[in-house]
Amino acid sequence: MDTLITVPEQKDCGPAPPLLGWETVGAGTRASTAADARRRRSWIRTVPAPQHPPIVIEGAAQLSAFAASRAFRSRRPLMLSIPGMTQVEAFAAAEKLNKDRGECGCSFSAQAMTAGFAIATGLLMMHYGAWTIATLKRLPLAIAIGLISAALGKIIGIAMGRMRARREVARILATILL
Repeated sequence: MDTLITVPEQKDCGPAPPLLGWETVGAGTRASTAADARRRRSWIRTVPAPQHPPIVIEGAAQLSAFAASRAFRSRRPLMLSIPGMTQVEAFAAAEKLNKDRGECGCSFSAQAMTAGFAIATGLLMMHYGAWTIATLKRLPLAIAIGLISAALGKIIGIAMGRMRARREVARILATILL
């Protein structure tokens, strides 16, 4: 039974890398490139990458309304075309806003998980002794604390990114209105 695999569409940037070593197609037929092999396999379907049109902000009132709306949390790219800002300033501000709005919290989550696991392991070792049987029996508790710390770090990282984005909006509005 064949399995359907979806492969995101790629722009033509030269020869495509082999698709997990499936360069051959069918019985005895050999494709010239991996891209040809992908096109000829009947059970591989190419799915275009999702393209969302950017949100274009054209004024200070529209920017403040956008910052207060639910759309501010979306991942759609933002373009600024605000009178009073040069094109370079608008592009730089939009890139910073897009970066901060799209913050996933993974980096902060990894740091929180490492810190939580290290602190929990250190406390267990201080209480039960370094690398004793009692400490090793309680090591799953340190792992659980590390995972809980990772989840909290993810939430905090996303919140910090949104706060940075809102501060950037306030800075842009202050610059425009002065």
